[in-house]
Amino acid sequence: MRTALFIFVCFLFSMSDVIPQNPPTYSWRYYNTGNTGIQGDYVEGIWIDHDGDPYIAGYTPGWEEGGFAKYIQAENRWINYSNVDYPVIGSINDVGSSRISDIEEDANGLLWMATWRGLLKFNPAIGGNSLEFWGANNSIHPGGRSRDLAIAPDGSIWIAVISVTWGEGGLVNYNPNTNVWRYWGYGITANNWPPLIPFLINVSIQEKSNGGYLVWASYESIVVVFDSDTQLFTEMPHNGNSGDILKLPGNDCVDDLQNLWAIRIASPGIYSLDYKTQSGNWITPVQPPVSSILNDIWTFKAFGNNNALLVDGNSVVWKFNGASWQNLGAWKDGAFSYGIDIDENGNIWATGVGGAAKRNPQTGTWQRYRITNSSQIDYWVNDISIDDQENVWMTGNAGPGYGGFQKFDGTRWIGFNQYTYGLGYPFPFPTDNTEVIYYRPSNGTVVINPMFGYLYEWNGSNYTSLNYPNDRSEGVVEDSQNRLWSLGEYYNLKYYSNNTWTSVPFDGWGYRICKDPSRPGTIWASSGFQVLRTDGSYNFTRYNTDFPELDPQSDLLTTVAADLNGTAWFGSNKGLFKINAASGIYQFFSPSNSLIPGENISPMVVSPDGKLWFSNAGSMEQTLGFFLNSKPVDFLTHRFMISKLRTFKMDMSCG
Repeated sequence: MRTALFIFVCFLFSMSDVIPQNPPTYSWRYYNTGNTGIQGDYVEGIWIDHDGDPYIAGYTPGWEEGGFAKYIQAENRWINYSNVDYPVIGSINDVGSSRISDIEEDANGLLWMATWRGLLKFNPAIGGNSLEFWGANNSIHPGGRSRDLAIAPDGSIWIAVISVTWGEGGLVNYNPNTNVWRYWGYGITANNWPPLIPFLINVSIQEKSNGGYLVWASYESIVVVFDSDTQLFTEMPHNGNSGDILKLPGNDCVDDLQNLWAIRIASPGIYSLDYKTQSGNWITPVQPPVSSILNDIWTFKAFGNNNALLVDGNSVVWKFNGASWQNLGAWKDGAFSYGIDIDENGNIWATGVGGAAKRNPQTGTWQRYRITNSSQIDYWVNDISIDDQENVWMTGNAGPGYGGFQKFDGTRWIGFNQYTYGLGYPFPFPTDNTEVIYYRPSNGTVVINPMFGYLYEWNGSNYTSLNYPNDRSEGVVEDSQNRLWSLGEYYNLKYYSNNTWTSVPFDGWGYRICKDPSRPGTIWASSGFQVLRTDGSYNFTRYNTDFPELDPQSDLLTTVAADLNGTAWFGSNKGLFKINAASGIYQFFSPSNSLIPGENISPMVVSPDGKLWFSNAGSMEQTLGFFLNSKPVDFLTHRFMISKLRTFKMDMSCG
């Protein structure tokens, strides 16, 4: 069955007008790629906490959902701070709002982040409620892409900003102690700023021996330096002569000895990676073995005593120990690396397009982290099932060649695909997706239908074919006699018993199949034409032609949800039906005779407290609501997008 799952913000239901006392309270939690796990395969900023656990900033372009997360390695758990859950980070309608390029910690333990639209502050001791954002709308920040930031000894924040379509660039300075902002950009001459500089990419701060500091900032062949003592800028010479500074090689270009690392002209057409000591002397160390000093350093970090890390265009990580460069291997295949960091134990983290990876200094191996092995894998979830341990099983497709299915235990996402990097399980099927998934109560297996791949059971270690004769299923369910039923695409309904599939007559394209909670061995199934209650021999059926409320030339039925005592709810594009199989009597609810908020109704489940949960996805207002004692109650009128994942803990054995 193809299940439409929905986006909601958190809601509390108020039912005082229907339920006289002690009404239950409900809330919704939204799960998707942008607020679970690593939050996307596009990862830029990284900062390693004092406990060795990293803060990693990821996002999903196009959806513009993401932010940053702390990865608790000992528990394989991610604590997420997303613009979906914390809108202060930025709107999902604004390109770049969730994209964080750099993360730095100040002396008070606060994290400052350069985002593509401004500056973000976060207090780890408080959490998400501490988030504050400054951009063009509430500060003098010019609104461009904050590419890099550095924190000075006086606690002030310096930000290199790139000009983009939604904002200008330049250099921004913010002092949180005085709440004073300063900005230098194109056409500005304050503090001797060179007025023709439109934007900057990198910024690093070098402490002076006398207690002041220098702010070094650059892009391509332009380098400026600000002296905190004189409060003046100096533009460094860039005439193509030997010794000219061309640019900073990355985000963190000052090591613990206060050496500033920069790319300089060694001789015309020849470039070198040098460092300038705190006393002002330039040193040319052994050069990294990359294809081009000028163009093949994708990310760089200076640290320790004359130590450095860099990543080249092949994603190979190189480490300089003060005397030589060591090849630490490629953290992934391909280019586009954005961040690099190292903790006190020598573990190295790298980020870029394709997630993040950690290198173990003892084994030399890289452990990858992507949405395929740490996050909700997909925005388009076709089906979902909940097992007896309240683990959520769901289908997913992260892109061509990356699909499979997932298990969510409420804390961790476990992937079943070809890109779990040792943190999940295989998916040995020649397809990119799983269409149907169902936890089977009788034997604890999980039944899946890989797209065009028939039906298989997963028992925790192996896949076993169920010899299903059709390559696709629209939903599976187990009846009270432990028989497995599958609803096919076209005029196809079968049950599996004693290793044999038996067909039951059924009309139309299958929509929904459900276990009947009252009658032994019985299920309900629906299509656009028919709703059927059957055990394989007994049959109760109704067609769209049987209801005068519907025009059989244009009106169709939708999904079915089984209720107690032989009753069921089924939908249509004209309203909602409740039918009693014993008497054949039905009730019809539409906007003309009830408070139901629309006509195109799709029942989902009947929860244990007797409520029918349904969606209304085709009318002017898209809603979710429920019925209680045949009365529509508390419809949510927040718009949703079909097939994004929300979970709620109700499993009525519907497929």
